[in-house]
Amino acid sequence: MKLKESVWESNGGNPLHIIAIDNDVQTIDHKKDNAKHTIRTLKNELERKQQEIEQLKSQLKAANNIIKDIDQTKQNLFENIYAIENLEREKLAYCLHEGIGQDLASLRYMLKDTIEQLAAKNISTYNLPEIHAMMAKTIVEVKNVTYKIIPADITKFGFIHSLQSMVEDLNHHFSSTKFTFYTNFTDELPSINDQLSIYRIIQECINNIIKHSHASEAGIQITSNHNSLLITVEDNGVGFDYSKKLKKASSRGLKNVLSRTKDLNADLLVDSSPRFGTCIHILLNNRPI
Repeated sequence: MKLKESVWESNGGNPLHIIAIDNDVQTIDHKKDNAKHTIRTLKNELERKQQEIEQLKSQLKAANNIIKDIDQTKQNLFENIYAIENLEREKLAYCLHEGIGQDLASLRYMLKDTIEQLAAKNISTYNLPEIHAMMAKTIVEVKNVTYKIIPADITKFGFIHSLQSMVEDLNHHFSSTKFTFYTNFTDELPSINDQLSIYRIIQECINNIIKHSHASEAGIQITSNHNSLLITVEDNGVGFDYSKKLKKASSRGLKNVLSRTKDLNADLLVDSSPRFGTCIHILLNNRPI
């Protein structure tokens, strides 16, 4: 505040009266008005920013809902495709087992009976016994193909039981590689599609071991921890360069594993190098286990 005084004085120097005191009140009021205007402007700007934030929040919520809808649609589509695929597999397996399989079995018994009749009459059977043996082998192959197309044990007993049976069959038929199976997972996944996908992934890994690894030992582990499931398939075979192998057009088995893992929304880790074996990890998170 600025004050100005004007005073009349007597000859003796004593003040007679004050002429004026100039108090700069207008300047103070002007500054107050400017401050109030600045506060109002800032307040309005703050309200506008808050409205923009609310709009952004609303847009973000809408975007999240769209993403959830897309994810759910994708999951539903995947389940429908898988259900249709498995239905077609069941039809094909039924045709192989009940159609071709039964016909081959009938032909085998007819051929066996013919061989016995010819032998009883001392008539040469030529190469009929070899044909009979080949037919028996073909019947076994048809059964194996049928089982690979759709393992019926999964729908009846779950994929853990099916995997245990598969390992037992492997050890019975393939003496060159010793397979082991371990799990601490005693329940079953609620989704039959997830069970079939895991079974197919492990089956593909085992096929790769048999065809390419030259391993003497191979192991399958399934361990659960809360809502996570870790699947490990490892062997002590020749190994391979993962990045180079993936680029090859002939690596269908490995690409099938990668594709099925993505369909499961799972994480895949392949640890392999030439001469040091292979270890494949598949991690499923946030599953209702």
